[in-house]
Amino acid sequence: MVNDIQTINLMGTQKYKVEDLEKQINVEMRYLPLILRKNGFTYTQVLREGRSCIYHHEVTENVQYFEVFTVKVKPETVFKEKVIPKREVFPCDEDFGKTAWSCKTLERAMFHFNKLRNKEIENDVNQSDKR
Repeated sequence: MVNDIQTINLMGTQKYKVEDLEKQINVEMRYLPLILRKNGFTYTQVLREGRSCIYHHEVTENVQYFEVFTVKVKPETVFKEKVIPKREVFPCDEDFGKTAWSCKTLERAMFHFNKLRNKEIENDVNQSDKR
């Protein structure tokens, strides 16, 4: 159920804001939204390929960061008799330096993104070879 889609433009990449993702029902898996709020900041997805992702956020008008990470998936769980579907999650503090990095420039973010993406592709190839 989508109530509002708003186009934004970030560094020449067109993305969409999707509101009311929490109201989705009967969803097999919830994916990370293109725009999300966490720890008082708004994060906007800049690039995603496979499970490799970059989100941008501004701390102030002059200070910005790019969060680069491998998307993790949490399994379906039940909490207080409510089913919480399988879902992608934003990295936690413990992920940084292992599967997530915070970069001051898009160039540095792309360096980490390409490393993650190459590792993901290599793992996919190795999985295919085992079949």
